[in-house]
Amino acid sequence: MRNGFNMKKLFSTILVLGFLFSVNAYAEDFYLSCEGKVKSISTMYNSTDDLFEEWKIITVDKKIFIVDLINSGHWNYRGTYLDNELNFANNVLNIDVYNKKGGSEYVIKKYTHSISLNSGRFSWSQFLESPSQSWIFQGQGRCEGYKEILNYLNK
Repeated sequence: MRNGFNMKKLFSTILVLGFLFSVNAYAEDFYLSCEGKVKSISTMYNSTDDLFEEWKIITVDKKIFIVDLINSGHWNYRGTYLDNELNFANNVLNIDVYNKKGGSEYVIKKYTHSISLNSGRFSWSQFLESPSQSWIFQGQGRCEGYKEILNYLNK
């Protein structure tokens, strides 16, 4: 299993999917393929590396409902985000997470991620802590697949 996956998320996902199938809601999946750079800063080292991410965007009745990071070179305990962690305004998808447990010793103190469906540009920052160290990660770049989502949501 990948980092950041836990039983609570699995249970929540099962409940959401059960709800979707029980009310005849119309769901559609989209995919974003993103590339850019990520800067890592910690007390031990600093680096800038290539970044790739693949996201699955699940819509229900023309609203973004679930955003799932399905592939990345920099997981950093990121994963699936449900509608209570998402905000969509002015064609920009925002993920905001605070003080979330990310593994046995890690806490995601703050994670903010914005993806513009107008341009495909994304940026994110994350503050990750363990008992012995802390990290700051900052990523930015461009995604493909955003036009299809925007066209669908604006039909």
